[in-house]
Parts: sequence; C-alpha cells; structure tokens
Amino acid sequence: MVEKIKNFNKKNNNKMDVYSRFLDVNSEMGELSKEVLRATNYGKKNFEKTCEFVEEYGDVLYSFISLGLECEIDIEKAVEIVLNKYQKRIENKGNMSSK
Repeated sequence: MVEKIKNFNKKNNNKMDVYSRFLDVNSEMGELSKEVLRATNYGKKNFEKTCEFVEEYGDVLYSFISLGLECEIDIEKAVEIVLNKYQKRIENKGNMSSK
C-alpha cells in the first residue's frame, strides 16, 4: 500500500509540504467524523459501515501515509515499533494504555 501511494504521488507530481499534508490529514479526519455522525444519525442509532465511510477512511489512509512519506518515515518500521510497544504494555499491564 505504501509503495502504491508513493508511486501515485510521484507519477502525479503530488508533492506537498509537511504542513499542508498535516492539514490535509486533519481535514480528512473531519470528513470521516462527519460520516460517523451521519451513519449514526448523530448518535441516535448504532454505527453501520457505509460506502461513504469506507471512502473517507481511504482518504484518511492516503493522506496519513502521504504525510509519512513527506517526512521520510519508514512507515513499516514505525508500525513494527508501535506494535512491539503495545505488545509489551499488554504483557506488563494487561492493556495497551500508556497510563
């Protein structure tokens, strides 16, 4: 997935500065949040995944991975680090919480 996004951005000359990428992530999270509100009728019913939610989720992933690429983060390594951190917390405290 990371390589697909990297190649897509390169092919389409879709380079942004880190600040713009960060704002884009936040904007897409807002749109995803709106879909949760719509899907639950503003909390009046249980969440059910919609096509719009899945699309907005994809937008968030794209934006977030693009941010990592702009920051030259090894995304796979970052995920491994955090999974190891969470695993240690689960083993030591019984949950993933930092507190």
